[in-house]
Amino acid sequence: MFRLCSIDVIVLIDRENILGYAQIIRSMQGKPLLYYDGYTFYNKSTNNFRTRWICSTHHRKKCRAAIYTMDSRIVKKNTVHNH
Repeated sequence: MFRLCSIDVIVLIDRENILGYAQIIRSMQGKPLLYYDGYTFYNKSTNNFRTRWICSTHHRKKCRAAIYTMDSRIVKKNTVHNH
């Protein structure tokens, strides 16, 4: 479960067009989750200002969906889920 208390909004931008939005929310344990298109992603790693978020069901369902963010922008995404 998670709490829908918005911390930050991430913008999906393709050149100059806004394609969508994601929200940073908190899990019940207080950890940040990225909420995008009805799915939650957790922060797997951060390096060189880029953050890799992977689907919250990655381990349980082997889902390969991932989103990369940089400076509050989604810079790369694979949002194909197997569930």
